[in-house]
Amino acid sequence: MTTSNEPTETGARDRRQYGELCPIALALDVVGERWALLLLRELFAGPKRFTDLAEGLPGIGTSVLAERLRQLENDGLVSRRRLGPPARAQVYELTARGAALKPVLAGLVTWGSVYLLGKDADLSTRGRWLLQAMAITAGTLPRGIVTTNFVLDGEESSLVVTKEGVEARDGLDSGAQLTIRGTARDLHRIATSANKGKARSKPFIVDGDRRSADRLLGHLAEGIRRAAAAPVDSAHLPKGGGPRISMPPFRAAEARTRSKSTGADASRAGVSVSLAPR
Repeated sequence: MTTSNEPTETGARDRRQYGELCPIALALDVVGERWALLLLRELFAGPKRFTDLAEGLPGIGTSVLAERLRQLENDGLVSRRRLGPPARAQVYELTARGAALKPVLAGLVTWGSVYLLGKDADLSTRGRWLLQAMAITAGTLPRGIVTTNFVLDGEESSLVVTKEGVEARDGLDSGAQLTIRGTARDLHRIATSANKGKARSKPFIVDGDRRSADRLLGHLAEGIRRAAAAPVDSAHLPKGGGPRISMPPFRAAEARTRSKSTGADASRAGVSVSLAPR
């Protein structure tokens, strides 16, 4: 069992490294391997067994998972702990060094929220992934937001109100005042919808005050919308109407190329994308 959180040299030579004296390159030497940041995402929601991590990362092989965990342990970002009875299971958890990556992952969530638009049908989806993103982009909580349990597609998670804001965690919270039941797809649709109506909880079963659920879901959706629109220059926003965002540059370039070859107007080629669901 690993008892030290100090990084070691073991395994440092058996992975690709940039070999540059640059903080970005050196950081990527540690967390730039495929699956590494997503593995850390899972641990930010709480300690997990190896089987929990394998289940929470669809597509990762067990040998790759074991290798990533070994590397993150060697670099001092993850440690192992054996639970006491009756569980007696070994779990992986973040060290202080690993937890220090929270603002890095928060920045990626804010920057990457724009890519949530129009993407759900062909991608793996879990409610807690969306709840983690929504918790990060929630910002200052208005009055009346309470700790809430979520059961999405059978997966149990919770949004816990803290002094700093709200955190997404695995499992149900015993102090929750609300429980919202439904699907991750419905949560995704709410997060990417331009509709600011008050009945956000309509697709869900709510145990507790439905108005409180509407208030929470509306605030969470607004946070994602703010994050998705943040990189846009105000000069490129439409006058009037709902919020819209520009496509990523490489998508816009593709659209302009198609426009020149077909004579289609750039706006019809998809240079801008509305937050309204498709």
